[in-house]
Amino acid sequence: MQSLLFKGADPLGARIKLDSTVFTVVGVYKGDAQRSSSSCYIPLTTGQLLYNANSPEVNNAIITIKGVHTTEAMKEFEKRVIRRLSAEHHFAPDDESAIWLDNTMETYKNFMMVFAGINVFVWIIGLGTLLAGIVGVSNIMLVLVKERTQEIGIRRAIGASPRSIIAQILSESFALTLTAGIFGLSAGVWVLSVADSIPGLKPDGIDVPIQIGFSTGVIALAILVAGSLLAGIIPAVRALSIKAVDAIREE
Repeated sequence: MQSLLFKGADPLGARIKLDSTVFTVVGVYKGDAQRSSSSCYIPLTTGQLLYNANSPEVNNAIITIKGVHTTEAMKEFEKRVIRRLSAEHHFAPDDESAIWLDNTMETYKNFMMVFAGINVFVWIIGLGTLLAGIVGVSNIMLVLVKERTQEIGIRRAIGASPRSIIAQILSESFALTLTAGIFGLSAGVWVLSVADSIPGLKPDGIDVPIQIGFSTGVIALAILVAGSLLAGIIPAVRALSIKAVDAIREE
């Protein structure tokens, strides 16, 4: 709403005309992006005066509770509300026709389950992409080992230990995978930053940055490090299986 009415400018002190009434903006609501982007709020007494002058009663109220995350806690709070309202307005607490409460905790939990499923799906896609990259690096290292058969054979002939051969292959695999991974991660962050700066790309009122979190980047790098070592295992085993005599004879 802020970006739609004020084109991104500071709305404090500005005036909005609704029908024949002019309102002055005294604050900006910060909270749920979807709700804040499509709602404006006025004082209760002002709304009663303008739109419900014949009745000062409130027939609808929306309550948000902090610190309540379970269905049981929400039901307990609902019972407390009914007991308090029944005492204030003199009706039986078990009279379902006297008051109607819409508990959105179950709806909220269902939405969270959907979002959790989407996150799992995204992680599966990401891990599958990383696995494909690891397999590609492993194939590259196998080709390199085959092309350097004579070099590895000569090193083994002059006394190179199996540990040094494995260390060489794993270090090269680590350097190749980590360098490509950091480059790809940096390129992805740059693309998201450019997309975040494009005006009109995000819906009006949705001020959520299009960027990955720091923890996600750290986890991705950790997976890359582990993947680089995993990609070098098969090439290292292949290098150890090379016999010095056969390697020297190979052209």
